[in-house]
Amino acid sequence: MSTHYTLTTAPGGLPLVGHTLQLLVRPLQLFQSLRAHGDVVVIRLASTPIHVVNHPELIRQILTTDARKFDKGVQFEKARPYVGNGLATSSEPLHLRQRRLIQPAFHRAQIALYLQTMQATAREMIAAWPQGQPIELDRRLFEFTIRVLTETLFSTEADARVIREITGSLPDFLDGIAWRVAIPAELVERLPLPANRRFREGRERLRAIIDALIAGHRGAVDQREDLLSMLLAAREEETGAGMSDAQIRDEITTMMLAGTETSASTIGWVCHLLAEHPDVQERLQREVDTVLDGRAAGVEDLSRLVFMRHVISEALRMYPPAWLISRRPLEDVDLGGHRLRAGSQVFFSAYGVHRDPELYPDPDRFRPERWAEEQTKAVARAAFLPFGAGVRGCIGEPFAWAESTVFLATLVGARSLHLVPGRPVKAVARGTLRPQNLHVLTRPRAG
Repeated sequence: MSTHYTLTTAPGGLPLVGHTLQLLVRPLQLFQSLRAHGDVVVIRLASTPIHVVNHPELIRQILTTDARKFDKGVQFEKARPYVGNGLATSSEPLHLRQRRLIQPAFHRAQIALYLQTMQATAREMIAAWPQGQPIELDRRLFEFTIRVLTETLFSTEADARVIREITGSLPDFLDGIAWRVAIPAELVERLPLPANRRFREGRERLRAIIDALIAGHRGAVDQREDLLSMLLAAREEETGAGMSDAQIRDEITTMMLAGTETSASTIGWVCHLLAEHPDVQERLQREVDTVLDGRAAGVEDLSRLVFMRHVISEALRMYPPAWLISRRPLEDVDLGGHRLRAGSQVFFSAYGVHRDPELYPDPDRFRPERWAEEQTKAVARAAFLPFGAGVRGCIGEPFAWAESTVFLATLVGARSLHLVPGRPVKAVARGTLRPQNLHVLTRPRAG
């Protein structure tokens, strides 16, 4: 490569543990600080060296140009025993096969069908929120994304029991996965903690629910248009082979993990930022009023809500749910003129890249209008990574954009958002970058 990229070692490592305590206690600050030390910076987690890639061109090389030379890495290896071999954790060639089978479920025509569920669920839930009183928004949004995913996956809009069971089981499962990815799973499992018991019980309940729904769908005589039916019907062109029940269970578990907390966090951060910036909220309300004029958003409206996309993009830049990603080279790779040995551990942080002032001027400022500027558009092609990129990019990205847009359009069309005094919101970096203590007030819009 003609460009010179630097490779350095991060300062501040402690004897025996290296940078492990910083990663566990102040992870966002750690990865932001590493940008100043070079394009590729080596940290240590105990005795294991980790190559943290900061330069967007090198990240793009890993995700696109040399994607076939990398496996998913340590995060996904730790999660695989608990979530199975779904798209998020599987290696090649299984990943490519599964992606081809699942991709039709996220085509534009299918998204148009899912919009009806998203819209109806959003209207019902928002109408039930108390007005002028603090709302625990992070919990409400998690319930919203679970309901949407459950109904689009299983067509179970009439079965409130299934939704209640998933809502009750999934949070403990998600938290357990987050901790097992962050620290050695064998250490976590050995501790006699109530959280371990809740994790195991939540996992078993989810497994039983999913298995029962798969069996019910296989035995159904009616033709359904939900995601599970599409997974059951999917066939390879070459062989005509479909997915086993175990593989379908792994894919559904993956969708539950990837399609609930991530979307809830994104919508939550947007709501918080709108409450902090009334001028942006008013501009967004004007756009929604003009484009929709009181009607439900259709699939053609998603591209017409231009400022909405800028607002969501800016929230994703500042608070990307998938804030930290791992990779592992399957062979020796030349990365920016430096040899990366097969089996090395590689991390990159979308949070760190998105907060780089050389890429995004004034990065800590919420400024949606930056996404209308040609300079930002050019930078974003290499340095905007909320959904990853390349063959491993998030297959559910169209679903996530539609869900966030529909919910927010429904909300700002009917209500205004306001901060709750004395309730500061904190960014918590676990499996996702979630808002903690997210409370807002909503009031009916005037007129």
